[in-house]
Amino acid sequence: MSAQLKSNKGISLIEILVAISIVSIALVSLMGLFGNYIKIAKLQEKNIEAINLAQEAIETIRAVRDESWTNISNLTLGAIYHPAKQGTPQKWILASGTETINEFFLREVIFENALRDVSGDIVESDGVADPDTKKITSTVCWNSQTNCTGAKDEITLITYISNWK
Repeated sequence: MSAQLKSNKGISLIEILVAISIVSIALVSLMGLFGNYIKIAKLQEKNIEAINLAQEAIETIRAVRDESWTNISNLTLGAIYHPAKQGTPQKWILASGTETINEFFLREVIFENALRDVSGDIVESDGVADPDTKKITSTVCWNSQTNCTGAKDEITLITYISNWK
């Protein structure tokens, strides 16, 4: 009986070591998954903030347009602009260049002619420029130095605005 107890004690020690090894491997795997979750959550947070900033620029352009279509029609096509406040009382304007937000994001807006086909539908090419409609490209990027051209991390929203008055 004494020999049987000794052999059971040895098996218990081996079983404990195997269980500890399995639990350790599982914990290390879970820590790796948690680290990936944190990275993905931070990326999603930046994406959401960038989408909101790009949408804010489009809403600002609508406010500028509502004040006067000439604020939009007199802009240089293809040039980079960003929303800014000016004057007393303050009002929205479109300033030249790229805007830095929170020392992390860059925001820029580019205006282009909207093209229409013979049916009056907006097309990407082979159309006639509509002087009362502009294509707006609002881009917000991060991890970039001076502008969003070729930026790895960016959000781009495209919309059209018209001179509806």
